Amino acid sequence: MVNSNNDAIVFIEGLEHKRFVMPYIKILNNIGIKTLVVSFEDLLITKKNFPQLTFLVIPKSDLLKFAINAQAKIFLTTTPGVGTRYFPSSKALPNNSRPKYVYVFHSLVSPNRVYSKNSFKNFDYILSPNNLISSQLKYLTKNSKILTIGYPLLNEKINKNSQLENSILIAPSWSQNGLLSNTSKLKEYINYFMDLDLEITLRPHPMELNKSKELKKIFKENVIFDFDKNLDNLHNYKYLMTDWSGISLEYFYYKRSPVLFSTSSIKKRRKLTLKERKIKLIEDQARTHLGIVFDLRSKSVLEDIKDYQIDNECIKFCEEIYNPKFQDSNVEQIFKKLV
Repeated sequence: MVNSNNDAIVFIEGLEHKRFVMPYIKILNNIGIKTLVVSFEDLLITKKNFPQLTFLVIPKSDLLKFAINAQAKIFLTTTPGVGTRYFPSSKALPNNSRPKYVYVFHSLVSPNRVYSKNSFKNFDYILSPNNLISSQLKYLTKNSKILTIGYPLLNEKINKNSQLENSILIAPSWSQNGLLSNTSKLKEYINYFMDLDLEITLRPHPMELNKSKELKKIFKENVIFDFDKNLDNLHNYKYLMTDWSGISLEYFYYKRSPVLFSTSSIKKRRKLTLKERKIKLIEDQARTHLGIVFDLRSKSVLEDIKDYQIDNECIKFCEEIYNPKFQDSNVEQIFKKLV
């Protein structure tokens, strides 16, 4: 069994999730936990810098076989839905060789509406980025131990001198009825920004790269396409337009600049229960506090951005979303207890 001698398994679907998981991988390596990192593609991690790590690239068709035979103390992933037929939990024998499943977030939006049913219920531990998400997870799982540890991406240092003047990034979320599926609407937005003499970069969501060829044919030289899955240049753009994506929460944290929100259909993968309808979802509040929801009839959106003020409600919302601060030592203690 290729994973039987490892204390931890980290499963990452691809490079788009690498930046969310690297802080945990570094901690596992630094405290000497032997770890197998599994992905569908080469994660471009230098082995010599991580002596405790072994890397395995598998085709998607092998995921079920690998997951059913997984043996370790910890199985950490950003992929929801463990224990389902698409992502089964381990059936390895003896039973005590099966791992504890740990979920880590790759977004700061609420988990209630944008994730499918049973996304979280079978995880043993969920490492939550803030107390608000921790409270919302209680509607989705009764058996998971929820630990609020912060969001490691917010610890990253950025180069504030690398801003691209007069640039806008259009970065829609992944959604069946999202902006990338409505090319006529997207074209209207792009023409709108062209009239404002902005340099336009379009970043298709990594889950919608199959639409890229069609989009390139439509927009040709008028748009720069960004297919970098790491998204390490987010803070460089002067403006961001998105819909319901958690990218708005990252951008505002780094820039403290307002986000432009499109009037797209709400992103949802499940209906809220009656109890959940009473809670304030983060992606809804972001559109209220972190920027401007505008339509194509607006003639002064850049002036509206200049007039945007960070008020007390915005500050209160940010305190809820961006705290507590992620600390390696807290996660080290969790991992040490699990192995």
